[in-house]
Amino acid sequence: MTSTREKPVHVITSVERRRRWSIFKKKAIVEETYEAGKSVSYVARKHGIAASQVFLWRRKMEEGALVGVGSEEKVIPETEHKQALERIKRLERLLG
Repeated sequence: MTSTREKPVHVITSVERRRRWSIFKKKAIVEETYEAGKSVSYVARKHGIAASQVFLWRRKMEEGALVGVGSEEKVIPETEHKQALERIKRLERLLG
């Protein structure tokens, strides 16, 4: 008689929520990737984040995404800014 072993079944009972990272935590994580001997992959694993996410944060930081935060001004999406400029142009045309 042979015994068959069943593999354990894992039941997921809760929904995993998307984590929210503060801009300051993101900055600290990105800055850690520039330290000697630390790679992006290592830092990502250490913090439980996908390396691609850290690479994205790093690229955004290099493009100046933190400038608004440094000046403590409200940052709005570029699309919202473009829409506002278009609206201003339309209103200026109406006014003459």
